[in-house]
Amino acid sequence: MEGLETFNIVLAGSNFPVDKVQLEDFDFDGLETQLNFRLPRILQASAGEYAMQILPDRFQVAVLGTVPSLDRITVLKRAALTFVDEYTAKRAISAVGHNFVGMFSSSLGSATDFMKHLAWRDDFARAMGDPSDPILSLSATIPVSDEESRTLRLEPRVRDEAHVYYDLNFNWGTAEKPLQSAVRDVVDRYPDSVKFGTELIGRLASLGAEES
Repeated sequence: MEGLETFNIVLAGSNFPVDKVQLEDFDFDGLETQLNFRLPRILQASAGEYAMQILPDRFQVAVLGTVPSLDRITVLKRAALTFVDEYTAKRAISAVGHNFVGMFSSSLGSATDFMKHLAWRDDFARAMGDPSDPILSLSATIPVSDEESRTLRLEPRVRDEAHVYYDLNFNWGTAEKPLQSAVRDVVDRYPDSVKFGTELIGRLASLGAEES
């Protein structure tokens, strides 16, 4: 996935027993796990390029890396499923997310040119008073099924006009409409999210290439 900087798995729910979590239950590919911060309602730990945060309503395990290799995906999935199996009650998890954050260079030129191409129609520009250099961001959510959606946020990268920042999320379930599928099945779909995300970011980066 072009320009990928970090990727993670998120489990959302309620009454996660933060104070009962034992770091030795988690295997980060044999790396030593360091406890970075702990209070009764928050835990933060790291092991090499992996980071884990647990709150009463949220579990997140992330990789600070550019390549979502099979080995890294396996470690993420194992950590998430360890938490599910060891520390959550049935139906305690209401939502699962696969998230990818990074940047890409656009065939259209600068980040501003890219954002104008997506979201700056001439009539809209006139209505806004025709500012020459608008700062634009775009967020789009696409429902895929009754419990699955994809959300993409795009904007110019801070202090880097050459790159477009992206935040791509694959979501199953919400607080209002909790997940019905088995959590393990959704976590296991992470490679599918990587494949779709790689293709999507590639298409975005090449927008306008045919016209130039």
